[in-house]
Amino acid sequence: MTTLRTRRAGIGIAGALVMGLALTGCAGDDLGGGGGTTGGGGDGSDADCAEFEQYGTFDGETVEMSSTIEGVEGEQLAESWADFSSCTGITIEHNGTNEFESQIFVQVEGGNAPDLAIFPQPGLLARMVDGGYLSPATGDALEAAEANYTEDWLSYGNVDGEQYGVPIQGSAKSFVWYSPSVFEDNGYEIPTTWDDMMALTDQIAADHGSDTVKPWCYGIESGGATGWPATDFMEDAVLREAGPDVYDQWVNHEIPFNDPQIVASLDRVGDIVQNEDYVNGGIGDARSAATMPWA
Repeated sequence: MTTLRTRRAGIGIAGALVMGLALTGCAGDDLGGGGGTTGGGGDGSDADCAEFEQYGTFDGETVEMSSTIEGVEGEQLAESWADFSSCTGITIEHNGTNEFESQIFVQVEGGNAPDLAIFPQPGLLARMVDGGYLSPATGDALEAAEANYTEDWLSYGNVDGEQYGVPIQGSAKSFVWYSPSVFEDNGYEIPTTWDDMMALTDQIAADHGSDTVKPWCYGIESGGATGWPATDFMEDAVLREAGPDVYDQWVNHEIPFNDPQIVASLDRVGDIVQNEDYVNGGIGDARSAATMPWA
């Protein structure tokens, strides 16, 4: 694991979360509906402690962990280490918050960093490396990482040839949610291409378009991380249209943000999220996305 320079800490990298988009999600009655955890996660009383003997016992010790994972997912995360906690005596206090991206810098700079942190994006980890806040993994931790992960997976926690973390999960992205009952009631077919999706969007807008019923429900509010669903949508459009090589050039700053290929994807996304006829019926105009929670 890696180390925060201001305090001991291990850093894991988690895949970005699922973006908050829904087709026919913001629907009124006319159209129908759309589709901080602490502790050890359980008593682990039935745990087989043989597999944890290598770690030793540390009765009374506490480890603090921060992440963006909260709610039900936070509870499930805590359950995943229940046996480890029971067998080693280590209490893990997990703070899941949507303010992680801003809080982690405040905590580190103030000398109050958590022992462990799960980063939601490799770019944020790289920023902390650039700031001199992290030390690379060494010894057994590095050997275990290289023995259990492929080069592609390790690259997400690698900055300038040094390994600072390993992925602990990957989340599926780019889903567009819809209401099967609404589609059935209105005779809509599930689109299989972007053009089909936009044609359906126009059809829904024509059939039901009003201030209270619109085709798309779009929210990007996420506390200090507000905006990430919009950037995720943009990234997906770049991957879809320009391909992975251009995407890599873009995120590595080898081509500018106003490269024609990037601008084309931005325009395509903007055609949806900035269209007053498409988004957030019954909530507000396109600007309401900034105050509407992503989930």
